[in-house]
Amino acid sequence: TALGIRTAYQCDLGASDGVVSETPSHRVPVGADLINWLGESSDCMSRVAIIEVDENAAREGHYDAMQFDVLMVMGKCQPADDFGPCGLNCLLDRLASTGIVIVRDDDAKAIGMLEEADRHHVSYGTSADSEFGAIMVDQTGGMSTLMLSAGDTSVMVETPLCGLGMASNLAATAAMGVLLGHSLNDVAKHV
Repeated sequence: TALGIRTAYQCDLGASDGVVSETPSHRVPVGADLINWLGESSDCMSRVAIIEVDENAAREGHYDAMQFDVLMVMGKCQPADDFGPCGLNCLLDRLASTGIVIVRDDDAKAIGMLEEADRHHVSYGTSADSEFGAIMVDQTGGMSTLMLSAGDTSVMVETPLCGLGMASNLAATAAMGVLLGHSLNDVAKHV
């Protein structure tokens, strides 16, 4: 609830329905189990639910009963092992007509798919040219100093999350926070 938004999350490292947090001993749920968890999260008054999506489960149709408002692509879009569609293509079919995709600015394949599908997207990355950026200024003593930017607004952030991978994650987080209607300054206070 960092920005006053009760948030539920489900990933391989942990889960919370917005009230109770746990470390799951099983895979991230899909299908009916995930829909039940979303219902419990809604009952706990969570306004946002963040779920880790399994690419193979997406390709196998385990998310077909759902509709997404936002898709955040954290890794690079990789070619499938067979001739079927990649998971992102399958998930684009589940994206609401007003939905948006948050995508890495260096993932040309994913951006190409989004443009071909005529889907609205914003990009994030670790360069000065990024739409939502996290530029590494300094990294010493187990702390990183980053400049978060969104359009013509920039703010400095100090965090124990080190490395370019974490900087990229913070840029994606900033994109999500701004899309939820918060200022970049407010987002920076809570990362």
